[in-house]
Amino acid sequence: MKITDLAQHYFNDNKASLVSNALNTSQARVALSGLSGSGMAFVAQAVIRKDQRDHIFIFNDKEEAAYFQNDMQRFEEAGLQTYFFPETYRIPYQTENTDNANVVLRAEVLKSLSQKGNVPRAIVTYPEALSESVVTRKQLKSNSYELKLGEKYSIGFLNELLSDYNFHRVDFVYEPGQFSIRGGIIDVFSFGEDHPFRIEFFGDDVESLRRFNPVTQLSINDEKSFTIIPNIQQKTMLESKESFLDFVDSNTVIWIKDEQFISDRLDHHFEVAEKQFKNIKSPLNHLKPDEAFIEGARFLKILSRFGIVNVGHTFAEAEIKIEYHQKITGQKTIL
Repeated sequence: MKITDLAQHYFNDNKASLVSNALNTSQARVALSGLSGSGMAFVAQAVIRKDQRDHIFIFNDKEEAAYFQNDMQRFEEAGLQTYFFPETYRIPYQTENTDNANVVLRAEVLKSLSQKGNVPRAIVTYPEALSESVVTRKQLKSNSYELKLGEKYSIGFLNELLSDYNFHRVDFVYEPGQFSIRGGIIDVFSFGEDHPFRIEFFGDDVESLRRFNPVTQLSINDEKSFTIIPNIQQKTMLESKESFLDFVDSNTVIWIKDEQFISDRLDHHFEVAEKQFKNIKSPLNHLKPDEAFIEGARFLKILSRFGIVNVGHTFAEAEIKIEYHQKITGQKTIL
């Protein structure tokens, strides 16, 4: 049986409809048991396709989250968008240990969530990523700039704008945070994007706007608009921050295995941040731990606002409890 056929089987299963219907209740509590291995992804894709809302999956660690994200990517042809939301710092307050690739992934998620999606999104994450506060929607919008095909912009204005956003001018762009200007062509590699954009001008009119491969320089596809987003970790973007769960839409559904375990991990990470903050010797100003990181109690309070699907310890207060009978034999999950 093909994966697409099996995915459709779960979509047609009455259990997916029961879960989706239960989630229509405000602050719904649903418990699923008997899920094994990749089987959870088949159930999740079915529920999301029926529910047509954004769903966030919080796993106990990064490895578990990465495996699930890989499973969910198989269903993108069925009309899902899957994102991975990682942590920025290996160690809090140590900017030299910032993972730039993760900054890009976080920016991509925030950019997508700040826009109305045409298809439901599955966002996969874990405690260390949730422990870091994120820029607010208002701050992200005020520090972003949208270019539209056919409208007028001066090259000098865009040069100044990109410099203000701390983009670096180079001969050829190859990573986020860079731009180049060659005659009437501007290449911009924005944060939150997998590929850079090429903007071609005729006078002050944007005549062409397209993504391209920075290695081959070949076009990938044409676009009608493009939003320039700076590094969301830079100082000018840190004036106002909030929890990632505060950033997402209140209608979002949260999937989680163990709320208390996640809360305890957040508290541990917060304690590490407090110790690092006390040892900072840099003259630069830094946000205090309670502004830059999320404690467990705060996480649980915010979490209570959402509809939740528990896939670990069964909720005593769950409105609906559904049992699956998946099991792992050898290296295969029996669905």
